[in-house]
Amino acid sequence: MEACGIPATYDAIESDPRGRSQALDYSTEETKRLINTSKLLGVGLTPLIHASLVHAAHLLGGKTDSAIHSTVLIFNARDECRRWSPNTTSAQAAALRIGFWPVQITIAEDIFQTAANFKGQYDLLARNKLPILASMVPHLEKSLPILAKNYFRSIIPSFIGNLSRKFPQRYRFFKVQKFWLVALPTDTRTYVGIQTFGNRLSIRLAYDERYHSDEQMAEYLRLIKHQLCLLSLT
Repeated sequence: MEACGIPATYDAIESDPRGRSQALDYSTEETKRLINTSKLLGVGLTPLIHASLVHAAHLLGGKTDSAIHSTVLIFNARDECRRWSPNTTSAQAAALRIGFWPVQITIAEDIFQTAANFKGQYDLLARNKLPILASMVPHLEKSLPILAKNYFRSIIPSFIGNLSRKFPQRYRFFKVQKFWLVALPTDTRTYVGIQTFGNRLSIRLAYDERYHSDEQMAEYLRLIKHQLCLLSLT
């Protein structure tokens, strides 16, 4: 049984998907405090946020007998794949952009320990990207029976990174206040996009309102913020 997940509020009646989005936006100072907290705790910002997403979903969906969370770590594979391809425009255009590495994380009672568990997996991925890419497809095939039942009905976190490095914050006379990327699910899954832009952290939920109510998603964001506050007080 999956340790966390967001149950559907409704059974879909409408045939057409109806995408919705809500966000938890942090100020520059709040973002800086979170980054400092992640450094003081020694876990890093990504594992810290990932742990808060899982614990919040665990609370929202009701605790289960299982403490195992099945998911995939989504990572940038473009630079690694370029090493394998000839230096041509067509090869780069067809190169794999992202990778998916299946993992199972133990959800601890203590959110800091869960963040440490995530850190171990992220560190392992960072040190072994090339061998992981080489074995990714067979591992995904073996994991599909578990992921099909759990991950594909749960949350899909995507750590997009710092968009300020990719997009300018000013276009001549116009200053960009917000810029975000999102994927809209057409089923019961909830997409969670985590990004920074202009030194401000944003956690954005995207969902199909045929399955999830705005109130449920607002409560999920509140629980995420509460979990991050708990870590800041650790």
